[in-house]
Amino acid sequence: MTDNLSSHKATEYDIEIVKTIPYYNLFHDETLSLIKTIKPQVKTWLDTGCGTGTLVEKALGIFPDCKFYLSDPSRSMLLICSNKFKDKPIEILGEYQTVQIEKKLKLK
Repeated sequence: MTDNLSSHKATEYDIEIVKTIPYYNLFHDETLSLIKTIKPQVKTWLDTGCGTGTLVEKALGIFPDCKFYLSDPSRSMLLICSNKFKDKPIEILGEYQTVQIEKKLKLK
């Protein structure tokens, strides 16, 4: 039984996902490359399914002036993020679904 919506426990997610999805890290690299091309001066980043925060961890080095907001439906994933980013200027929004975040941030 897992503690999130994936088939892996949160504490094992980063190790297991690369075994499950070949070239998983390339998804992150290509996403970051695309964002860097389209909006190189990005100031705000909302990750609504942040998982363990691996993508944002990589993005921090590329977008140092960006304010990151993280959310995930899994408390276990957010706990990992909280520990990973405890000394970083990242705001953990909490256990929300995307619709709840839109309301919280008044995106609609």
